[in-house]
Amino acid sequence: MEMHHHPSPLRTNINSKWFDLLAPNIHGGNIKIGLVNVDDNIREAYTHMPGLEAVNVDFRNVSRDLKWDDFFPEWIDEDEKWGPPSCPEMPMPRLEEYGGLNVIVAGVPCGARGTENKGIRDVFRLQVNLVVANLVVANGDQMVYVVFVGSCGPMQEIFRCEDLLTHVGDYWVYKPNLWKLKEKYSQSSPAVLELGHSSRHKRVAYATVLHSSEAYVCGAIALAQSILQSNSTHDLVLLHDSSLSPKSLRGLRDAGWKTRQIQPIRSPFAKKGSYNEWNYSKLRIWQLTDYDKVIFIDADLIVLKNIDKFFNYPQLSAAPNDQVIFNSGIMVIEPSTCMFEDLRSKRHKLASYNGGDQGYLNEVFTWWHRLPSRLNYLKIFERQKNKQHNIREDIYAIHFLGLKPWACYKDYDCNWDMVDRHIFASDSAHKKWWQVHDAMPKKLQQYCALTEKMDGRIKKWRGRAKDANLPNGHWKIKVRDPRQYHFVEGMYMSKNMASNKPSGSWQKLFLVFLTFISISLIIIALSLRPNFHLSDHKSLRLLNNPSTNNLSDSGLFDLSALKFGGGTSIKIGLVNLENHDIGRAYALMHGVEVVNVDFTQVSKKLKWEDFFPQWIDEDKKKGSPSCPEIPMPRMEDYGGLSVILARVPCGARNHTEKEGVRDVLRLQVNLVVANLVVANGDRVAYVVFMGSCGPMQEIFRCEDLEIIGCTSLTCGNSNKRCLCLLGNYSQSAPRLQDHNSHPKRVAYATVLHSSEVYVCGAIALAQSIRQTNSTHDLVLLHDSSLGAKSLQGLQAAGWKSRLIQRIRSPFSVNGSYNEWNYSKLRIWQLTDYDKVLFIDADLIVLKNVDKFFNYPQLSAAPNNRVIFNSGVMVIEPSTCMFKDLMSKRYKLVSYNAGDQGFLNEVFTWWHRLPWRLNYLKFFENPGKNKEHYIMDGLYTIHFLGWKPWMCYRDYDCNWDMVDRQIFASDSAHKKWWQVYDAMPKEMQQYCALTKDMDARLNKWRKRAKEVNLPDGHWKIKVKDPRQNHIVE
Repeated sequence: MEMHHHPSPLRTNINSKWFDLLAPNIHGGNIKIGLVNVDDNIREAYTHMPGLEAVNVDFRNVSRDLKWDDFFPEWIDEDEKWGPPSCPEMPMPRLEEYGGLNVIVAGVPCGARGTENKGIRDVFRLQVNLVVANLVVANGDQMVYVVFVGSCGPMQEIFRCEDLLTHVGDYWVYKPNLWKLKEKYSQSSPAVLELGHSSRHKRVAYATVLHSSEAYVCGAIALAQSILQSNSTHDLVLLHDSSLSPKSLRGLRDAGWKTRQIQPIRSPFAKKGSYNEWNYSKLRIWQLTDYDKVIFIDADLIVLKNIDKFFNYPQLSAAPNDQVIFNSGIMVIEPSTCMFEDLRSKRHKLASYNGGDQGYLNEVFTWWHRLPSRLNYLKIFERQKNKQHNIREDIYAIHFLGLKPWACYKDYDCNWDMVDRHIFASDSAHKKWWQVHDAMPKKLQQYCALTEKMDGRIKKWRGRAKDANLPNGHWKIKVRDPRQYHFVEGMYMSKNMASNKPSGSWQKLFLVFLTFISISLIIIALSLRPNFHLSDHKSLRLLNNPSTNNLSDSGLFDLSALKFGGGTSIKIGLVNLENHDIGRAYALMHGVEVVNVDFTQVSKKLKWEDFFPQWIDEDKKKGSPSCPEIPMPRMEDYGGLSVILARVPCGARNHTEKEGVRDVLRLQVNLVVANLVVANGDRVAYVVFMGSCGPMQEIFRCEDLEIIGCTSLTCGNSNKRCLCLLGNYSQSAPRLQDHNSHPKRVAYATVLHSSEVYVCGAIALAQSIRQTNSTHDLVLLHDSSLGAKSLQGLQAAGWKSRLIQRIRSPFSVNGSYNEWNYSKLRIWQLTDYDKVLFIDADLIVLKNVDKFFNYPQLSAAPNNRVIFNSGVMVIEPSTCMFKDLMSKRYKLVSYNAGDQGFLNEVFTWWHRLPWRLNYLKFFENPGKNKEHYIMDGLYTIHFLGWKPWMCYRDYDCNWDMVDRQIFASDSAHKKWWQVYDAMPKEMQQYCALTKDMDARLNKWRKRAKEVNLPDGHWKIKVKDPRQNHIVE
């Protein structure tokens, strides 16, 4: 049992760095500091500092008699038959006496037994954290910073890692998210006794994890079906490692799961080969950052009635297991990248009492919120009163401990046949699971079939129960389960008994043939030695042993590493390998059919520039634009392919590392492969790419690539774009549907870094989007250069702000305008969205552009022939794409030293957006348009040159400089100010003139007058009211 103590109030140094950090961000009058659990002498010291007001927050310490266990009772009256449960008293200050605080400084106790290998369970520590949380909430909408002082920091169950500004030594500086604190802790005692909730709309999902074997595939299918049978419509997300076959993945998807491949995480305190050796893989649910809340459910549960309402519970909510310990079989969590990294970093320090995830998570989240025990009803009967082990009727979900229902005959719970497993036996629970099974479509029931080995195990224990004459008598029941007559190959057996290796005599025979052929072809191998890239377009299928080199001795790709559903014949399609020895080598193998995919090579006269014309007839006044011909094979001639083997050319210039590859034959080969995959329908087709440069990542995504030895596995997911052959000509978004179709999570985004110069522009951009009636999220990425006031204005304009570390442009000059432009790459880290429409902060939107979210990555408007302009882009966030961009930034040379030049070398094949979507305010050859009027029908205006807010509103100040007149347009300037005038007054203040800006404008007006510039704009009388209200 954990004890707690009340240490003396903390002594701290008033000259701390935190004060210098926060002072510039607190505006107006004195800085009011609330002191929680710090020495009285410190308050006196602050009182004598000019501009500071310090108040000591008084509260009565929690009783020393209270133990941590008192907040986690073994049982509470969840049905409130005798009234709401009463919580132990946790004294709070009189919050109304501490209004107007700017900063709260709190000394955080670490508890009497706080060690690195154990979580802290200290009641006084809990009280201090709750006092601070309630003070923040009581201050209303006023921004309050919190400084925690102490080696162990605050409780992360209350103060989120996302809100941490800085951590230096024993100082932890937070800018708390007010809404999150309101949701959990406003005016509350510890929530462990409460069954409260919030009502904010969330992006939510159910999730489960499968790893190490296929033993729980049937369970996961039943779980998904039980959730759907309860009429829930929320997303179902299944995380899995490489142990699942394509057939299993197909069944899981048919059941309703959206599948995502993960790398498993080993449990550092588990024994090698134990059942929980890889249970820490469950931590990856915190990486589901495209959702606000996730209800995790183990795959050995079923849901009996709708549980959607529990998404309203905060992190971490779970049902009790034993006193202060929760059961991790069902949890409500809030995905977070920093939380995941924290969990990973602590896993070798904090010891797990059971060697698995449950023991570990209980040391991380020592203070958790109680879910009803009926939500995670543990099928265990330790007391003898209920001899039949009948379950209650009012439960939400059953957690099947012991042998699982699909590992028994459906006639009764086979845990009755083993004395040491009687505590897990319940026929009434067993019946509930089979009711879910029977309601499933027949094609899903096949995944719960028996293997011969499973049947043998069940019969063995029935025989032992009969021999021992077990009094429960279940061994006497006549078995009618029809599965006993229809065995399947060993994939879905019980985890306790199952072999994780795929079986089948054809596979063994195939390995024999492969070995024989490999030896006989060793001479051929010496001349081939290709690099391989392997793709499965439906589901990523990693090899069982990631360290294995999957080239046979002959240099051929080892086909035995793959799993093919149905039949023994393997059909290989060869692309760009006509008359190649490798095709003849595979043709000699038993059970392998090789076909050469015939297509006419694209004309050698075609150049890359031919696919990126300077101008196309976007309005189709003269008909649809005609595209250069890229010949494709007759797709209907190549059905039923198991593997597509393609040699990828790297271009005439042999693919230098300094520039992207622009080669028409390379494009053709990639498109041929992509179209073969799509034409293959739902059948699994692996793709093996040969060549040092690999496939085009514009078509085959990096998410679907895994390097294994000298083999690359990739899942093309080509449904997204491979039929859009020449995206640069297309003016209509692709209509192909993803395998896992669902409404897209989309957002507009922009990036601010290095200064506050573009704050006004970003506010105007957000307002212009909202003025077009778009309701999609607006996300602003920014570095630490923005002050608190600027962030306040940006958030009021509609932006959701996220702090980033900026990225330097490696080829730029120190101090240049584009020195930190590579910060734009961070938009690929917005993985909580499927699509992002990035817009630079010097644009405004004139009419709704939501429809362009339908375009694929990377879509942009042309800048100059094969080059796109990166001011407006449609991208698809991806962690691996971001890593790839970061790794290439020192290799690929940017023609303009900024992000635009770099991205054009990465995405050499891009999809054309209408130029009206990124109208460049640039008049190089104005001809008759000497006034530089802009056209009607524009979606956006991109303000090159001096920005509108840097000029007087009376006219475009680019007219006052000869070298900038190509950027001047009064009609465009007027459009920007129309957006400004429609903005609320409190936002217009962020576009005020400074003394330096006003002086610059007057200097250039004067020079224009001196040289008598013929446009005459310098003659215009300035009426801009901002000139009379100059700001700092």
